[in-house]
Amino acid sequence: RPAIRSTTAAAQVVYMGTFSKVLFNNVRLGYLVADSHLVQQMAALHWSLSRGTSGLLQQWVAELIKSGTYARHLRRMRTVYRHKRDDMVTLARKYLPDAQFSVPSGGLQLYVRFSEPEKIHRISDWLSDNHIQFADTGNYTFDTNATSDFIVLGFANTDVNECKTVFERLYQTLDSGSGRL
Repeated sequence: RPAIRSTTAAAQVVYMGTFSKVLFNNVRLGYLVADSHLVQQMAALHWSLSRGTSGLLQQWVAELIKSGTYARHLRRMRTVYRHKRDDMVTLARKYLPDAQFSVPSGGLQLYVRFSEPEKIHRISDWLSDNHIQFADTGNYTFDTNATSDFIVLGFANTDVNECKTVFERLYQTLDSGSGRL
C-alpha cells in the first residue's frame, strides 16, 4: 500500500515518533514528518516546553541513521520484539483462556479483552496489589465513566520468565476459586 502522505490529503498527515523505545529509554528524541509550517509550529512549542533537545544527541542519532547502524539495529530489534510478542501471546493463550485478543502485527503491546466486566476489575486490582504495571481503558479516554473491558500488557522491556511467573500466579488465583478473582 502507498504511504498515507503520498495521497492527495498529504497536507493533513503527520508522522510522529520517538527513538526511546528502539534505542534506549532515556533517549528523549523524537521526529516529526509534516508540512513545513506545522513543523515550525511544533518546533516552537517543543522549545517552549523543554528548551530543546541536546545537539550532541541529535548528531549521534543522525550519524547512526547515516551509517546504516540504526537500520541494522531496527532489524535486530524487530526480531527481538517479535519473539517477545509471540511469547506473550503464548502465555496469554495458556493462562487466560477466556480472554480475547488479536495478535498485533506491530507495536509493543497486547490488548487483552475480557467478556465479563467484573473480571477486568478484579484482575486490575490483583495486578496493582502485586505491583505489576499495566494499563486499562481509563488510560485511553477522558471519559471518567467509561467502563474498562480490556487491559494493555506491554512487552518491550519484559523478561519472558518473569511474565510466565506472573501469568502462572494470576491463573492459579483465577482458577483457585478463592473469591479474589
